[in-house]
Amino acid sequence: MNKQDSGFQWTDIPAFFKSRLFRYTLLRLFIFIALLWILQTLALDLYTNHGQRLRLGNYTGISLEKAEKQAYAKGFEILVSDSVFLTGKPGGYIITQVPKPGSFVKRGRKVYVTVTRFGSEEIDSEVLFSSYGKKYQHKKAELFNLYELKSRIRATEYDPGPPGHILKVYYKDRLLVDKNTQEGGILIPKGETLDFVVSAATGGTVEIPDLVCRNYAEALFELDAANLVVGDVANNEESASKDSLFVVRQNPPFQRGATIPMGQAVDITLSISLPDGCR
Repeated sequence: MNKQDSGFQWTDIPAFFKSRLFRYTLLRLFIFIALLWILQTLALDLYTNHGQRLRLGNYTGISLEKAEKQAYAKGFEILVSDSVFLTGKPGGYIITQVPKPGSFVKRGRKVYVTVTRFGSEEIDSEVLFSSYGKKYQHKKAELFNLYELKSRIRATEYDPGPPGHILKVYYKDRLLVDKNTQEGGILIPKGETLDFVVSAATGGTVEIPDLVCRNYAEALFELDAANLVVGDVANNEESASKDSLFVVRQNPPFQRGATIPMGQAVDITLSISLPDGCR
């Protein structure tokens, strides 16, 4: 009597695809992949803080300066939308905020506040100490709402940071605030105009680098680091590779403290021999 072969037979494949076991296996595989995708998405959200919502603090009743520091630490930005004069109340204190305290908001949310207005007809220049590095448009609105002080842009200067931020504050040509200056005790009447210097992405100047004695590759690196470009290249050794040559002259020449506009070209002359005085 021949024993029936119980091993795998190719003819069994069509029947297996039609079986209940195959359908259940396929369903389980789909559910497993779906669960894996959901877990991966949740893990990514937790890792990147994507869509993270934070509880907004209560800034009412505290000074604007203190609120700005607290909000900045949480990733929020305080903007003054209005001011009200209240008899007996000191100026510069927050009385309302939008969104309301305790709201869940995303990081980077702007918080609009109403503050008490200063009653004095003269404002101490100390109120400008926090101006450096702030957005000009936001500070302009704040100064007018709080102190009825007008603002205008006096000039722009190149700065590696974002454009439109305050670099200097003047009152009647007197520098009150910059990166290293904070002059208090200057009384500014309400209705006066302050002059601002704000940052710009172009228009800066840099010191002229000393390229003489550098090889060609080093000279290109120095120019690129200074936001300058190479101009005309005079090569006295046409048969030699530029990388083996040295700068013997440059125009404009190096002079300690001398500057040129960013992006300007510097002409160089190359030679196979180092000029006198080079180490």
